[in-house]
Amino acid sequence: MVAGAAAVVAGLPTLRLRGAYFAIATWALSRGVQQLALMMPITGGPDGMRLPPFLHPQFFYWVMLGVVGATFILLWVLLERAPFGLKLKAIREDEQGAKALGLNPTRLKVQAFVLSAVPTGILGGIFAYWVTFIDPASTLGDLVSDQALVMVVFGGMGTLIGPVVGAVLIFAFKTVFWAYLAEYEVLYLIILGGAIAASVVFLPNGVLGARLRRRARPPIPVSSAPVVAGASKVEG
Repeated sequence: MVAGAAAVVAGLPTLRLRGAYFAIATWALSRGVQQLALMMPITGGPDGMRLPPFLHPQFFYWVMLGVVGATFILLWVLLERAPFGLKLKAIREDEQGAKALGLNPTRLKVQAFVLSAVPTGILGGIFAYWVTFIDPASTLGDLVSDQALVMVVFGGMGTLIGPVVGAVLIFAFKTVFWAYLAEYEVLYLIILGGAIAASVVFLPNGVLGARLRRRARPPIPVSSAPVVAGASKVEG
């Protein structure tokens, strides 16, 4: 509930912006929240928060798996089956045209903002009790938001399963990297930034989007194939 309320408060002013202005505003807001968490006693300040330990990894595994599955089903219903998803696609493709049809883009964006924040807050709370310790750097740092961005862009924006594919690939790479090259943290950030740039340039639709587009590409008609000079003609 707190995450949803925070999404409304943050979304109302920032979602009226577009492009780079929206990115700068949300980045500045996250930095402000991080600095606020460093000073508030309720968050433990720079020392972070320690939670009561509950050493039962299987419990957290099944709880998080259940929440992720329920979230995926909810998003599939709302974005693929319900009119809400069509409205979001309409403002994505042509916001002015959506306004002409009577839609309220800002209101829809705030609703989508809340829809993305609530499951994140639930999973964040579960994760906090799992690791028993959190601090502003581990929950509000740039690396957290950067990794989430890479997962979405690399997997495929505009698809439901794309971010899942991106999350699996990036997390697998992160696990292998920290297992063998943990001392080269700067190198990990460089690779992460390079992955974003490469995805935007070479895979604007992500790994899954490029694969789906390749499958959906119609075959080249025979009549449009180039005629080879000297080839014999078949008349009849």
